Amino acid sequence: MTVTLPTQPTCYCPNVSPAANSPQAWSASTVVALLQALLGLQPYAPLGLLLVDPHLPPWLPRITLRGVRVGNARVDLQFHRDADGCSHHEVLAQTGELEVRLLPSPWSLTSAFGADLRAQLHGSH
Repeated sequence: MTVTLPTQPTCYCPNVSPAANSPQAWSASTVVALLQALLGLQPYAPLGLLLVDPHLPPWLPRITLRGVRVGNARVDLQFHRDADGCSHHEVLAQTGELEVRLLPSPWSLTSAFGADLRAQLHGSH
């Protein structure tokens, strides 16, 4: 997947309507938000943890992210979709202390997610 952004903005002062969807397609942050949603990326830098929950669509069977930074760690990740529609991840390279773990998005869980995760990681109940 290659994304090319224009070198000069076509509009210096965008008119954002309160009824418009956000982020809007012309926003540079749209690409980051789309990747975060498709790959279920949830970084927890203080815990040295990156949660992933990839759900790649048929039109994007493979994507590689290089130099993803979480705290002081960096990681290269590859995500791929099997013929049966299941998405998987693989850590290609890593520097620094970081655990990459497959876990459903915390948005689908209770608000006590952080405390529950900390308890699981540290073995306390």
